[in-house]
Amino acid sequence: MPITAFRLERLELVDPHIYGQLGTTCSDLTATVNPLIASLIRNYTLNAVGLFRPIDLTAATSPVELFFGATCMAGSPLDGCTTNPGATRVATTAHNTLPASMSCLTADPAVLNPSYSGVVNTPTGPCFVTSEQTFVIDLGGALVTLRSARMAATYVGGAAPRRLRNGVIVGFLDEADARSTTFAPTIPLVGGDTVYAHLAAGGDAGSACTAVSTFTVDDRDTLAGASGFWFYLNFEATLVDWTP
Repeated sequence: MPITAFRLERLELVDPHIYGQLGTTCSDLTATVNPLIASLIRNYTLNAVGLFRPIDLTAATSPVELFFGATCMAGSPLDGCTTNPGATRVATTAHNTLPASMSCLTADPAVLNPSYSGVVNTPTGPCFVTSEQTFVIDLGGALVTLRSARMAATYVGGAAPRRLRNGVIVGFLDEADARSTTFAPTIPLVGGDTVYAHLAAGGDAGSACTAVSTFTVDDRDTLAGASGFWFYLNFEATLVDWTP
């Protein structure tokens, strides 16, 4: 069965934002975290690959495997990727939409912070959106578990697409998971801290900037009654060679 593989070449956190206390000031660190993610992708430290088995834009659905933590390296004319024992594999289904007038995924404004300037991508046809699954995303040195997660993007390049553009990943980070997940010790500003310590929860104990009385931002949402954070990340991906 033919395999078409795409590696994420850009991943950017749009909502929620990452905060840190610097002295008596609470600073939005998102503009620091996103370039860090970009550098990890450029040097092939952070690798996420989507495999379509096979890719067929005209079919209502296509089987997809997502590999978070694949092994990738520079190549010519295409970069090359393969799995490894530490990779997280997620089997899911891509639901396809062809008309350019239709979108595959639209952000829920009820869970977005309107004060943030970033715009969540809205992929339009020809595009796909995956069925809900659990994703484990490397967010600049923290392995974040996103529940009820979906991935969507626009196919670019005709019947045999070579890129995925205008992509978006959305999923829910449970508060308990945010409290138990830590950034790698080597990551600047946030290294060794829990993810929850850098998320805005209105000054809740253990969350971002609790010692700054003027900081009242609250990005908390709910899913099935559980407290947490809906994450939206924009992405683009490019065609790569895949070695089983």
